[in-house]
Amino acid sequence: VTYMGALGLGGVNPVFQDFANMAEEVISFSDPGVSDALEFTDGKVISSQLEPLKMVSWENLLEVTTLERLVEIFDRADIVAFADWTLLINVGSIWDGIADEVLPKMTNRERRMMFFDLSDPTKRTTEDVLNVMATIRKYEEFFDTTLGLNKKEAYEVASRYGAAKEDFADLHELARFLREKIGISEIVIHPVDGAVLSNAHEDVAVDGPYCADPTLTTGGGDNFNSGFLTGRSLGLTSKESLFLGVANSGFYVRAGRSPAFDELREFLVQWARGDID
Repeated sequence: VTYMGALGLGGVNPVFQDFANMAEEVISFSDPGVSDALEFTDGKVISSQLEPLKMVSWENLLEVTTLERLVEIFDRADIVAFADWTLLINVGSIWDGIADEVLPKMTNRERRMMFFDLSDPTKRTTEDVLNVMATIRKYEEFFDTTLGLNKKEAYEVASRYGAAKEDFADLHELARFLREKIGISEIVIHPVDGAVLSNAHEDVAVDGPYCADPTLTTGGGDNFNSGFLTGRSLGLTSKESLFLGVANSGFYVRAGRSPAFDELREFLVQWARGDID
């Protein structure tokens, strides 16, 4: 894993040290933000201090690495994932910079997976949302591009294209609509009780190990993404990758932490046996 982002300036923040130790390479060019997540039985309130994250920009990334190094990283990558567009107000400059200055210089033209996660787009204007969709579309020239969304986010993005919730009979229709409107290979939508996927070859749905009384929900979507991308990196089918995503998230919301690989495997076995509450 090569990680680029906000782990700290002048050294890795201790909160992220274990993660940094597992990565092959860390390129950190900003201090992290801080969020207080207040969770209740009927929802959550998140209060964030994001001032340091203004530094997450194309200009500051190039202060700590070179264009040539970025080309090398993208050339060797099996999967690339970008996340947290909504709250990182300057990260769009990185997404554009990579698309315009890095991807055309790649020598590896094999079709690989490019994954995007926006985080909640309700905080951004319609112009912002449509502009970032145009940026994501640029990646389709070089990668098989996937956009991951939770259920609320998926309906929100569809509304920016003029569609209403009642326009869709189910999440498959919604996923197909978004895939065609954005012009990318694949859409993945993960409600709290399962996941669906739509690409040109298949529409897939799985039920998830729904938890009525979770220990922690903040980060559940990130853990779904992690499980799903792990499945894809292992060469699993779309359905198997979705199962890995919902299981990874299902473990997390119950335990309040991400599973180790053996724990995830055991959770899948228990779920298959019907032993998960």
